[in-house]
Amino acid sequence: MRAAAKICALALGAWCVFPGSRSAWSDDLPLPIGLVQGVVNESHRGPSHSSPYQGKVVLLRGVVHQLIKTGSPGNVRYGLFLQETVENSDNNPLTSDGIFLDLGRENELADGSHGYRPLIGDELLVRGSVSERYNLTRLEKPSLVRRVRSGVSLDQSVPVTVLSFSESLVETERNLERLEGMRVQVPAKAIALSGRSSHGEVYVTPGAGSFGRRKAPYERRVFRDPHPLDNDPERSFDDGNGERICLAGNDLTLQSQRETPVLPAVRTFDVLSTAVSGALDFAYGKYRVQVDSVPRFEPGPDPSRLGNAKGPVRSREFSIATFNIENLYDHRDDPGDKNDAPSDPGERGIRPPFNYLPRSELHYRQRLGDLARQIAVDLHSPDVLLLQELEDQDICSELEGRVVSEGGDGRPDVLQDLTRELWRGWGISYDSTLDRDGADARGIVCGYLFRSDRVTLSTAGREGLFGDHPELSYPGSAHEMNRHVENPKAFNASLPSEMKGDREGFAGQVFSRPPQVIQFSISREKPGVLEPVTLLLINNHFSSGPDRRVGVRREQAKFVASLAQAALSAEPDGWVIVGGDLNVYPRPDDPFPSGHPQHPSDQLAPLYEAGLANVYDFLCSNDSRSAYSYVYQGQAQTLDHLFLSPSLREQLVGADAVHINCDWPADYPQDGSRGVSDHDPIMIRIRF
Repeated sequence: MRAAAKICALALGAWCVFPGSRSAWSDDLPLPIGLVQGVVNESHRGPSHSSPYQGKVVLLRGVVHQLIKTGSPGNVRYGLFLQETVENSDNNPLTSDGIFLDLGRENELADGSHGYRPLIGDELLVRGSVSERYNLTRLEKPSLVRRVRSGVSLDQSVPVTVLSFSESLVETERNLERLEGMRVQVPAKAIALSGRSSHGEVYVTPGAGSFGRRKAPYERRVFRDPHPLDNDPERSFDDGNGERICLAGNDLTLQSQRETPVLPAVRTFDVLSTAVSGALDFAYGKYRVQVDSVPRFEPGPDPSRLGNAKGPVRSREFSIATFNIENLYDHRDDPGDKNDAPSDPGERGIRPPFNYLPRSELHYRQRLGDLARQIAVDLHSPDVLLLQELEDQDICSELEGRVVSEGGDGRPDVLQDLTRELWRGWGISYDSTLDRDGADARGIVCGYLFRSDRVTLSTAGREGLFGDHPELSYPGSAHEMNRHVENPKAFNASLPSEMKGDREGFAGQVFSRPPQVIQFSISREKPGVLEPVTLLLINNHFSSGPDRRVGVRREQAKFVASLAQAALSAEPDGWVIVGGDLNVYPRPDDPFPSGHPQHPSDQLAPLYEAGLANVYDFLCSNDSRSAYSYVYQGQAQTLDHLFLSPSLREQLVGADAVHINCDWPADYPQDGSRGVSDHDPIMIRIRF
C-alpha cells in the first residue's frame, strides 16, 4: 500500500536542479518520477495538471507493471506503465510514482543496437522526452539505457493503491491525478453504472459509496443533476458526481491478441465480485483503470424491469414513441452516394472508413430482427414511432413481394426492411415514410413508422404548414423546401444575421438535419365507431453535444417552436407533439455553471415558452428511477424528449422510458435484442 504520507528525505545537493538544466538531473542519475509528474496541489484541476518537465529529456527508473495496446486495425499503438519501487519513491502523496511510456507502433524499446521487448516485472532505466498528450503525462520516443533486474514482485515493490472517491468530482479528479500511471485497485462490490460500451469500457461506483449504499437496488446509480435521485437533488447545475470510475481493457486486448477490448458483457446494476487492479491512465476526458485481469461481475437487477411500460387499450387509447435507433444503415451501395460503401471516397469532410456502416449483411439483418422485437414486444407495437438516425437511401422497391433494386418507391429502404421484419416475425403491419430533404451530408435522417391498420397520412393539402406559403415567426430566411406541398415535409431556414458566427458546418442553415413535420389520422381499434383523431408531429434530431453548438441548438429549438406555434395558431386545441433526440437536457439542467459566458443557455427554452409540456416532468414525478434515456460516462441523463400541446397533455394517460438499450452491453448477441441502440425509447399513451 502506498504510504499515507511521504517524507522528503532528499535534502541532497544533487536534488537542487531545475527543469531548465540540460538533462533536468544528470546523465547517469535518474530523476524521481514524482518530480517529473509534479505536485498536484489543492488549486489544481486533475485533468489540466501538467508536468513541470514538459519538453525536457529525462532519465527515469521504474518497474514495468502493465503493457497495453490501443488504436484500431492498421493504426495500433503500444505502451507500458512504469512505476518506482517503494524504496525509490519520493514519498510525496501529492505526486504520482507512475508514468506512461509511448512505444509507438512497435511493442519495443530502442536500446541502441536492437529492440528490447519489455516484460512485466522488469526494472528499467529509460530516457525519453516528457510530453502531455491528451492530458496524460508520458515519455515520448523512450529508449532503454539499462535493464536493472527482472522478475520483480509487483505486490512487494510497487503495491496497488486502493482508490477512494469523493462526492466532489474536482476532489476525486485531483486524487486520481496524484495516482496517474500507478497501480491502483477498485474494491469488490463496486456497482456497474453502465453497460459495456462499444469501446469496451464500463463505469462503476464504489459499493461503499453514497450511491452503492442505497437500499433500493434500482437507485444504486448516478444521475446527472438536477434529478430527485442525484447526490444533491436541490442543485441545479451538474456537479459531475465524483463517485465513479471507468474500467477499460486495453491490457487484456494485448494479452488476448484481439482487436477489440475484452471486458465482460456487463450491464448496469451488476456487482463486481472481486477487486480488480491495473494502471490508472487518462484519455478521452476520463480517468480509466486499465484492468490487468478480466473482472468478474454478479448479475444485478434487470434494467428492463425498471418501470412498467404498457401498451394502449386500443379501443380508447393510442401510443406514440420516440426512438434514436443509432445508425441504421443497410448493406446496399447507393450509386449516387459517396459516403455509403467501404470503397466510397467520401465527401464534405466525411472520410472512410465509415464507422456507421454495418459490418456485414448478416449483422444488418440481426439488427433488424432485434429492433423489430423491441418495437413489437418491449414497446407493445406503438401506433406511431418517431425515429432518428436512419439512412435516407431509397433505391429499392417491392415487386410481387420481392425487393428489387429498380429505383425507389418513396419509402426509405431500411424502414421497408424493418416493416417486413415486423410483419414476418410478429404479424404487425407497419408502413413508413419520410422527406429525404431532411437528411444531412452522410444521409442520416429522421423518419416515421406507423401502424397501417390504425394510422393513415391525413389529407393535408395546400394549407398551413403543408402548403406552399407556410407562415413562421422565425427571423431567418425560409429555405426553398418550406414551399413544397407534401406530407411529411422537412423545414429549414438560414440562421439570423447575428448568428452568422455560429454556422459550425451547416452552411449558414439552422439545421444539418431538418425537422420533419407530418400529420396523421388515428382510428380506434374498430374503425368507424367514432371519427379518427388528427395528430401533427414534428420529428427532430438536434445538433449533438449539449455543451457545444449551444447557440445553434437554441435556434433549432426556436425554429421548431415556431412550427408548433404555426400549427396551434391555426387550431388552438390541436394535438401537436414535438419529439426526438434533442441532444440536450430538460429544464432546469444546463451544461454551464453560473458565471460561464453561456450561462444560462436554457437551450430548449423556446419550446417551454411556446406552452408545450415536456413528458420528462411526468416521468420524473411518477417514477424518478426511470427518468432517463441515455447514459454517458456512467451518468444517467435525458436527451430524448416528447413535448405535448396543452390539449394533448390533458389526454396523457401514461409515459415510460423503456430501458432496453443504454444499460446493456453494446453489440452482445447473447442478451437477445438488448443494447441494439445507445438510446432508450420514450413512449406515451393518449386517450382518444
